[in-house]
Amino acid sequence: METNKDTEDANSSKKVTVKKINYHGACCAVVNCTNTKNNHPEMSFFRFPLDEE
Repeated sequence: METNKDTEDANSSKKVTVKKINYHGACCAVVNCTNTKNNHPEMSFFRFPLDEE
């Protein structure tokens, strides 16, 4: 099995197939998931903010 560090790096930097990632209060299933609250992913299939307030 790969280490978590390798997996996180792959999810952060490299092209991956559709993965569901919970990132900075946003749930998304994307290719090239590099989104933050201010930056949107290049290709998103599902993206919606979680209810934090």
